[in-house]
Amino acid sequence: MGRIVQFPTQPRMRAQQARASRKADASKPRSAPSENLIIQILAGVIVFVAICTWPILRWLLCADLIVQVLRVALLSGWASFAALLHIMFLGVLAYLILLVAPASPK
Repeated sequence: MGRIVQFPTQPRMRAQQARASRKADASKPRSAPSENLIIQILAGVIVFVAICTWPILRWLLCADLIVQVLRVALLSGWASFAALLHIMFLGVLAYLILLVAPASPK
């Protein structure tokens, strides 16, 4: 029988193997954003409260935005930055409530 000689791998081959392993890692499904059960429960409770109080919360946030826009119109300085933060908060909250599908129970 013949003798099998193991040749050392070349740097080019090692780079290709590393790329292939990275592609394999990228194709694996990602786990939940947080594996911590306490954080998952806390986030679920916050989303639940926001969904249950959404009609009232929406009116309060819209009234707050009107006040912020009036502050921007009448004052200067940090009022526009504060209004931007309030608008972003309302947008993120509306996105979470209206567009994100709830996780199905396992």
